[in-house]
Amino acid sequence: MGNTTTYKKKCDGHFPTKVLELGGGVWAGSKYDCKGSFPKFDIILNCTGTASMVPKHKIPYEWGEKFENPVFKEIVLDWDNNQAVLISPDFWSTLVKFIVDNNSRVLVCCVGGHGRTGTALTAIMLTGGTWKTWDAIDHLRKNYCNEAVETQVQVDYLKDLEVYFKAGK
Repeated sequence: MGNTTTYKKKCDGHFPTKVLELGGGVWAGSKYDCKGSFPKFDIILNCTGTASMVPKHKIPYEWGEKFENPVFKEIVLDWDNNQAVLISPDFWSTLVKFIVDNNSRVLVCCVGGHGRTGTALTAIMLTGGTWKTWDAIDHLRKNYCNEAVETQVQVDYLKDLEVYFKAGK
């Protein structure tokens, strides 16, 4: 990808890692490494492009209903691996506003915790209009994982978001 910055050592796993001070905090990780931590968060931003990562239980007794729904909310984005997500830039600004207004603790994850997770985190960072795409990616690669944001398609999407948010939309 064009940058020659020295990044954080390649990660052996992607357990929840706090990467942003926004609202109650924003963490990143991979689906499987984070699964046991889901209840610690208010929002799970599932970037896997697959169905919910949250176990679903159906307990057919009135006393069991309280165990069927988790205490957190899951946002599932239909997002193919190594691609950009096809979603309006306003989604990111609305999400950030919600996180801040509700002091939410957020976990962003995909299967590997790299491309889609890094792209989503960078999108969140760009919403304020103060970050530049490569500065945000470099920050994540230094402080989270050197593989955050994997493809040129993802970088192009983020550059488009940067232009959108810099224009004050």
